[in-house]
Amino acid sequence: MILSPHLGADPEIFVVDNVNELVSASNIIDKEISSAKGSITNDGMQIELHPSPSTCRESLIANLFDCLKSAYSLAKGKNLSLSSSFTKSVSEQVLKNLPKEVIALGCEPDLSVYSGSVKILNIDGSKHFKRYCGGHIHLGIERCIDDTVES
Repeated sequence: MILSPHLGADPEIFVVDNVNELVSASNIIDKEISSAKGSITNDGMQIELHPSPSTCRESLIANLFDCLKSAYSLAKGKNLSLSSSFTKSVSEQVLKNLPKEVIALGCEPDLSVYSGSVKILNIDGSKHFKRYCGGHIHLGIERCIDDTVES
């Protein structure tokens, strides 16, 4: 039996206009867009990058870079830019024109890794004028037995 570690990630990035104002990703991408080494998708206010997982950290970074290039091309094609900021202000006017699911903050359900209980976020997204980018890495192990892979 061979154990093979797999690495993945799903970071987010903001899109901004020519005066550095936040533009909702929901306005520029409505479905997942595949790239050579992953995909990008709308995650409400942010674009979420989904690089293809890899057993090699350098390959994962190359896959992530490919997704970043796709997001850059999408934004550039609409005369927009990507922002390296992790926090951006958003105007009330921008929020008024967005669907409720984009205005809402947090994930549903948001489960605590420690207790398994649902965490409730008591912040009204229509009255909170900041948005945040994040992401996380994925670590997994596959068992390879006689040329058969089990996740």
